[in-house]
Amino acid sequence: MKISEQIRFLKIKIQNFRQYYGVNEIDFVDRNTGFTVIFGKNGEGKSNILNAINWCLYQTEPHGVKESSSSGEEVEKMPIINGRYIKELKNETKAEISVDLWIQKGETTYIISRKLSAIKHTLETKTLSSGLEQILIFIEEKTGIPIPKGCEVLGKPHSNFQVRAKGPSDSDPQPTEKDGTPEQIVSVILPKELSKFYLLDGDFLEKFWEDRRNIQEGIELISQLNLLTASQDYIKNAMPSTMNIGKESDTISLEIKELENINNSVDNNGTPLFSQDERFKINPDEEKTRFVHLSGKPRLNDLKEDKIKITKNYQNLKKELLLIGGSTDESIKKEYAENSGALDELEENLETAKAKLMKNYVTDGPQYILKQAIEKTVGIIDERIELGDLPNKNKKILGDYLLKKGFCICGEPLEPGHKRTEILNEFMKIALGNENLDSFQELGWKYKNDFIANFENWNKEKFGAPLENYSKLDDKYESLTLKVSSLQKQLGNTGKRAKEISDLMDYHSQKIESVATWIAKLEIEIKQNNNEMGKKNIGLQTILAKNTRATRIAYQRTIWENAMKKFESVYDKLKNDIRNDVQEKTWSNWKSLLSNDSEFSSLAIDEEYNVSILDKHSFNKSLNLSAGQSLLLTLAFVAAIREPTGFGFPLVIDSPAGKIDGPNSHNIGDNLPDFLPDAQVIMLVTSKEYTDFISPDPDYPNIPKTPVCELFQKKINVQHYRISKEKDETNLNVGNSKIEKGKLIFNDAVNHEGYMVISDE
Repeated sequence: MKISEQIRFLKIKIQNFRQYYGVNEIDFVDRNTGFTVIFGKNGEGKSNILNAINWCLYQTEPHGVKESSSSGEEVEKMPIINGRYIKELKNETKAEISVDLWIQKGETTYIISRKLSAIKHTLETKTLSSGLEQILIFIEEKTGIPIPKGCEVLGKPHSNFQVRAKGPSDSDPQPTEKDGTPEQIVSVILPKELSKFYLLDGDFLEKFWEDRRNIQEGIELISQLNLLTASQDYIKNAMPSTMNIGKESDTISLEIKELENINNSVDNNGTPLFSQDERFKINPDEEKTRFVHLSGKPRLNDLKEDKIKITKNYQNLKKELLLIGGSTDESIKKEYAENSGALDELEENLETAKAKLMKNYVTDGPQYILKQAIEKTVGIIDERIELGDLPNKNKKILGDYLLKKGFCICGEPLEPGHKRTEILNEFMKIALGNENLDSFQELGWKYKNDFIANFENWNKEKFGAPLENYSKLDDKYESLTLKVSSLQKQLGNTGKRAKEISDLMDYHSQKIESVATWIAKLEIEIKQNNNEMGKKNIGLQTILAKNTRATRIAYQRTIWENAMKKFESVYDKLKNDIRNDVQEKTWSNWKSLLSNDSEFSSLAIDEEYNVSILDKHSFNKSLNLSAGQSLLLTLAFVAAIREPTGFGFPLVIDSPAGKIDGPNSHNIGDNLPDFLPDAQVIMLVTSKEYTDFISPDPDYPNIPKTPVCELFQKKINVQHYRISKEKDETNLNVGNSKIEKGKLIFNDAVNHEGYMVISDE
């Protein structure tokens, strides 16, 4: 199957799954027809449509740990088997729930079905103080899903997972066992790793930018760049081993392997190694405990991700302190808000300036210190070139030519076995073993032209200007920190929670500083390890070239190493091209969604997938986006990764506008149809984000109050469905939701003027 083939959902049938009693079906429209919008109140089952798709495809339910009532309160999680259905069923009979999903990929339609069966015994319930009866649940050990207490899950064939396919020449759907297991087939159609990029909930959209791995996975997995790394592994495995050749070469080979393991944080078997340091948790009660890698690049990535999380949490604490500030002086609150915001921006810019300066120190510092030695070395290289000692590849070309011709440059014949011929062969063998030294010639020319001849400008660019910029920002930061600290004390001088927040902020501040120090040290350590490996590899090649038995191995390794370099060059270029394409498209999409795109000047995604978003004053705002701005940026990114990667997956979006202000809600309604021209879009919405009039905003008085539903209908057809829920006055977690075709109407009643989605009967 081609990844570029368009994928779309045709239909879903949900039977007795969670809230949904009986059989409920949705026919999804394609993009040529319009959008599918499913309307419902909180607690009626919108997110469980996402869960139904996830459960059918991957046997997971990631969207929401607990159910929420219509009032927004959390209640006990419902069992996966519909409560009303299991309650009505007779004891000692079989209960069945199922989700069937019809997916079209290219010209093939797949029918994916998952069924769970259980025997109902006597249900266990409890009566709450309110008088309501609640069905108790337990977590089924094998699957990890919530089951009513008193039910016994049945295995195969009663519970099963199957995929059928109907091609253009098939009259009926056909079994797919010959093509692989159902899990394997689903992984080809829509891999589980990509589910978070097409089954989107508002919480994920808002928090997306807190973890740069989301950006990396979105670009690399969807473009299938991750598959190319398998080729790199193949090349590494194909390289002949340098072990068991000689004591000296074995020692160096082991030392190189040890340094590689340190940089990759693995043992000799390739098993990842972790330290005892715990990863930072924003929500300790909800997040699993994870540990920081022991060393190298994986540890560096962990620390960088944690630093982003700690910084984000620190800023959230600042905002909370402002909201509960003990001072009644509004002028102090206003001054604190303005200065703490400026401090956040200044802190980001200071970190960026420091990182640039440290990177230059690590990368170019040794070059600066060794300037005189480099000048002397370049002089020696020039002398050797004049004497004909370099390049060695020319010696090999000359030797091959003489042997083919059969005569020495002196005119004497080169006969097999003759001493003259043996001398030439030895000459060529030495040249072959020293071909790696030719790189010194190229390096010498580079240093001569780019470094020595341009040293003054080079020094200013690498150290002078960055140091001056960092010093200015550092002075500003120190002054502003003292001011904010003073205002913070005035705000937090009363109240227990204010004191707790102040202490937490101090802890976070110290943690940010210590993690930044670890990152700087680790970057230097990795650089030193790479340099050491480079030296040892040169030494190893020299030793192997002198060993007759190892000459062939050395030659083969040279070929594979050159192949690896070329592959890495192509891989890096492809990755950068895709990253740049996604970056540009994300920026374009985001500007089209923002109510005020002039607030920001640029967006950049660097090689390590860190994001910087500069405002019109060139301050980095990536960690200071509002919930609405972050949500819109994620939506823009998800839309962007579909284009350069060619992966035409559908988008199912749950509550995308719940935390977006009026102006940006207007832009979603006005622009969403335009920047997703070929994507199938399925939206799960409430009245607040769809049918309600857009709230006025004093900063944007010209934004009309037109609701999103009306804005959509001006540009695209919309097929509506409505979720309705019957109340059960005696049972707390008995689901009575149903899905019906709906229609949008305008109600001009005095007490409720506006749009509504009603059942289309």
